[in-house]
Amino acid sequence: MPRVEPEQLLLFDVGPNMSKIREASAALKRRTRAPQTHVAYECDWRAFSAWCTSTGRPALPASAETLALYVAARLQPCGGVRRLRASTVERHVAAIAFRHRVEGALVPDRAEARAIIEGARRQWLEQPRQRLALTAAMVRKIAARLLRAGTADAARTRALLALGIGTGLRRSNLVALDLADVSFASRKGVLVRVRQSKTDQTGRGRVIGVFRGAREETCPVRCLRAWLAFRGGATGPLF
Repeated sequence: MPRVEPEQLLLFDVGPNMSKIREASAALKRRTRAPQTHVAYECDWRAFSAWCTSTGRPALPASAETLALYVAARLQPCGGVRRLRASTVERHVAAIAFRHRVEGALVPDRAEARAIIEGARRQWLEQPRQRLALTAAMVRKIAARLLRAGTADAARTRALLALGIGTGLRRSNLVALDLADVSFASRKGVLVRVRQSKTDQTGRGRVIGVFRGAREETCPVRCLRAWLAFRGGATGPLF
């Protein structure tokens, strides 16, 4: 039986608007990754496509050899190309594989590329990038200066700092909060509703309770009330 191409099937669409259904289907498939991941993957794919064009190799579908050579090229500082960290190149490989799956192309074998990345990691002795955490003394000093400033910007920053430390939320979760997501529980503290997070991609949500603090300048409850006094309004983003 001859193979029917997708373009031929378009000629026989009847009933519902199949073009809109196809668009909705494509949009839902794109939601399998977080928006930030899609942005990073798109950037990585453009870099890979440009490299393939410069070397006369097809980017889609790419061969296992092409993928391995690209990985080696990004891990070695040569030809004016900036060397990338092994963890960044790993993301490039994931982006390339993701693009192949989205386009319905055969994903190139990644065994050799992964072996090269592991070899580079051992050669360069790469360690995860870490930042020093703020100490309690640092937080109190920052919060005290913000409290003395007495401006709306200082109140907002202090509330973000105190609530972030009190809840342990990522900055993306903090800026996504709405005023309706926070409720004060008598004198005990505040309840924060997190609608979605990096570890909750399907949006099941959770509620975090934050108790009052002993110090005015770092108490999440008092900091939040101080910011709301400046903010005003009944709806909209919390920060």
